[in-house]
Amino acid sequence: MKLGERPLPGVEGHRRDAGRQDVVQVLEQDRLIERVRQLCSEDTRLDAALMYGSFTQGQADVWSDIEFWLFFADDSLADVDPDSWCTAVGPTLLTVQNEFGTHVAIFESLIRGEFHFVPASAIDAVGEWPARGAPVDRMLVTDRSGRLRRVLQDLPETRDPPRSAAAVEQLCGRFVNWLLLGDSVWRRGEIARAHAVLVEVHRHLLWLVRLIEQCELRPTPSRLAERELSAAALERYARTTAPADPSALANAYHEAWAWGQEMWLGLAEARGFEPPAALLAAIEARMASRT
Repeated sequence: MKLGERPLPGVEGHRRDAGRQDVVQVLEQDRLIERVRQLCSEDTRLDAALMYGSFTQGQADVWSDIEFWLFFADDSLADVDPDSWCTAVGPTLLTVQNEFGTHVAIFESLIRGEFHFVPASAIDAVGEWPARGAPVDRMLVTDRSGRLRRVLQDLPETRDPPRSAAAVEQLCGRFVNWLLLGDSVWRRGEIARAHAVLVEVHRHLLWLVRLIEQCELRPTPSRLAERELSAAALERYARTTAPADPSALANAYHEAWAWGQEMWLGLAEARGFEPPAALLAAIEARMASRT
């Protein structure tokens, strides 16, 4: 196994995509990605590697992260030092293992890199992903056995939105679950907690409006919201936001309930399921009790 001691020199200026006349800026992330590809080719302990995220989806910009899954031979993984591996990609200011077990490298340019160091036996688990999110050839970095390509090819490229009435009904139920939690802790006086729970309320509101406006149901529903959602939806969303202030939070939860209930009823009619009338009436009465 050989790991180079220094990153590849960056490509100066700009590059041209084959068959195109326009000039595309070379990002610092491009240099880091090429360095990861080189390290994957050189590291004989590595069975396979894939890249995911915005660079595989053609949606990356100067603010984008770089993200990889690295599948090492099971009997070699214990010998891999994730911090050293990340530092070999480029000079880092910090490497840290996040709360999900992923190693995050913050490079000198403040670009973030996420690296999953896992055994090659975990390749089959990729087949349990709901979708791969990008074309296979953009994702594959290294695949010595060919197993990773086969697993990726069996996955759909994009995740199907919840089409059945039961799936949409579950999404509506999860929305109200978070809304009631946030409202309850607000009433208890836990303002910081109510403010934190509002993030989950927002996620579900954005999934619901994406269903209604027939936008892509992204795993992170706020991603590209300004491009993909209507101006009316964005204005409605803004009314559900608030600082960690008791009065402002009360208004935000009230607005979130009004919008969420409206979308719930609309989706129920469109998808052919009965909303829980008693629950909706009880929540409506509770929310009205603030005024």
